[in-house]
Amino acid sequence: MAQTKFGGAVIKQLIASQSSAITVTGTGVDCSALRGVCAVVLNAGAASAGDTFDVTLECSDAVGGTYHDVLDYAGNAVAFTQITDAAGIHEIKYFDIAQRNGHPWIRAVATMATNGGTVACVLAVSLIGFPQYV
Repeated sequence: MAQTKFGGAVIKQLIASQSSAITVTGTGVDCSALRGVCAVVLNAGAASAGDTFDVTLECSDAVGGTYHDVLDYAGNAVAFTQITDAAGIHEIKYFDIAQRNGHPWIRAVATMATNGGTVACVLAVSLIGFPQYV
């Protein structure tokens, strides 16, 4: 996955911009060097008629390991507003990188929740965080 630095921040691509006709599971990205609050940005166009997608964040000990929900400050899974055929979404969620309970690998998952027949949704998910400077 792509990574870019901007003004000291690190931008990591969790799901590359794409048109999806199925559930998309991003490849885990190593976030072990990040500290503090991270922002995760979802950009999505409207889904096809009758289709919906749910986008969540997961963390793991290893890129190919077992993934668990990333939690927010209240202990709830970090999840975005459901993508529907009504309109596109641009949404930002925040979480403390420490909330991943020592699991350094983070990925986004866009789950096709409802299939109206002609499934399509254009979406991208990026994480913005700051590394710990020694």
